[in-house]
Amino acid sequence: SIHINRAQKKNDSSGRSSRKLVLELDESLKIQRRIIYSQRNEILSDQFKEFDLENLMNSHLDVMEETLLAMNDNEFSRYIYDHISYQKQEENGIKNRREIMMRLFKEEIETKKKILIYPEYFLEFQRKAILKAIDTQWIEQVDYLQQLKAIISSRHIDQNRMVQQYNQEAFDAFENMKKRVLENVIQNLMLSTVSLDKGFNMNIHFV
Repeated sequence: SIHINRAQKKNDSSGRSSRKLVLELDESLKIQRRIIYSQRNEILSDQFKEFDLENLMNSHLDVMEETLLAMNDNEFSRYIYDHISYQKQEENGIKNRREIMMRLFKEEIETKKKILIYPEYFLEFQRKAILKAIDTQWIEQVDYLQQLKAIISSRHIDQNRMVQQYNQEAFDAFENMKKRVLENVIQNLMLSTVSLDKGFNMNIHFV
């Protein structure tokens, strides 16, 4: 009976410890979810105003600067095709890559504004482009955090260190996700197709 009680106490203690670990590991996901949903609600609200898209593109170019400089001409052309424009670019050169991308960006934004005619349509287009980027990357982030939790939990280390490692890796993943969201927003703005039908209803097709 004494042995059974001891085993029961040990099992209870182990169960409490496991539940505590799960709660602590889930905290990072909860914090990130609150941030994401707060941003989504802000974009969906009536107070949503047109983004400074040129500033958005500059932020993306700042993040990409070293990567762009490291690309050869073929890699740069491929990046332009996959993220910025389907039009073949005659000009190249490492020094003016930022200028090329900004010029293409401004031209495409102006083209879409002319197609959509009404400012409120262009605002709605922006909203959809941003939300699609956030939602796509957030789904991937949640999947990654679930996998990370399983990997961290399998490591033979104490729980405090386990939580510390998980939180750090979850934070790093969130920072990387924000960069991917920015890249996806630019891609959605640039490579999407917009039109108005005969009834002036807006149609958007994202790649």
